[in-house]
Amino acid sequence: MKRNSLKHLFLSLLVIFCWVAIPVCVAAYTFLTTTWGAKTVVTQLMKFYMPLAQVTIGSYEGTIEKGLLLKEVAIHHIPAMEKEDALYLQQLYVQIPLIDWRQVFVKITNGRLVLGSSDPMVFNGLMIRDQIQGNCYARSVDVRHLIAVLGYHDLARLLYGFISHVDLRVQGAVFSPWFIGHFLVDHITYKGTRLSDGFGRLDLMVKSLGPHPLMTGYVIMDSALVETGRINVDLTTSKADFKGDALNPLLDIHGSSKVEDINIDIAIKGPLQRPQLMFNSDPPLPEDEIKFALATGKSWAGIDDQSRGVGLRKKLTDEFNVGMEVEEIPFRPGQTQNPGYAKTIEGQMHVTDKLSVNIAKKFLPADTATTSGTSQPEKDNEAEFYLKYKQRF
Repeated sequence: MKRNSLKHLFLSLLVIFCWVAIPVCVAAYTFLTTTWGAKTVVTQLMKFYMPLAQVTIGSYEGTIEKGLLLKEVAIHHIPAMEKEDALYLQQLYVQIPLIDWRQVFVKITNGRLVLGSSDPMVFNGLMIRDQIQGNCYARSVDVRHLIAVLGYHDLARLLYGFISHVDLRVQGAVFSPWFIGHFLVDHITYKGTRLSDGFGRLDLMVKSLGPHPLMTGYVIMDSALVETGRINVDLTTSKADFKGDALNPLLDIHGSSKVEDINIDIAIKGPLQRPQLMFNSDPPLPEDEIKFALATGKSWAGIDDQSRGVGLRKKLTDEFNVGMEVEEIPFRPGQTQNPGYAKTIEGQMHVTDKLSVNIAKKFLPADTATTSGTSQPEKDNEAEFYLKYKQRF
């Protein structure tokens, strides 16, 4: 009796298994080996991963196992992108072997990513297992829009501009792609500083994005014009070296500027969060005077520790400039001149590169009336007229 009972139980389980397994096997076979099944699988996957996106596919050819070709794929309303952004794929080829699904093969032909006011970013690429390789080109890219799409909205509110002729090669692992290529900077403005007319190149691996992005590699600007405050800086070959934290690369920046007749070389070195600034000038000037010239766009007439004077000179035309010097006259026992501030106003007209005609007038501190306690007007000295010959050594 027990044998018969076990036999009946085994047969019942076998029947149940067949009723369940056979339909599953038939369905799996249908999905993997027919175009209709492949279409169903692709549709469900897109609904799962992009539930809010609007996806249209022109036509299907082939199967998932032997290779499925999707033509004229259009994806709109992509999450995290603007409403007008869209992704278009002329051809998307996917093959997933039944024996080892990890040997997945994907190929994209003539993909186009449209981001707002940017020109379409045209790309081609393929993926084998977890490795990708491809290329990307864009004639013009709105930097603010691109940064916002990547999720950095706070930065996008402070930065705007366009880069152009972006030409990149992409390779490496899917989740840590490696970008190599070059681009032109049309103009980028960040907090009042404008970068324009630049040529840049990069060799960069993006390990992660998000609040704490990680990158390795470098970005180099071979040339550019930097406009900040009152001065312009001609950028020469400069480099940002990434060794992990993308928010704190090592800087090696070089540039030059000219304030009136002073040529200034500028260097910025070290980590972005604690950079070291270095200056040189021709003619040689103390660092404080160089910083003053860069901050104001005017030359510093000089500081004399004994007379404690400071002056400014303003260039009105190529031949004519005016200047004013304020000199502190300290109190010294026995001196006839009252302590206070003396002012000198000077006009200078260049006759040649080395010869100039100068006129200057000096106003000395006023005498103080000790009896009444009231101040007298400043003493007005006669104007001086002289020639100046300039020679640098």
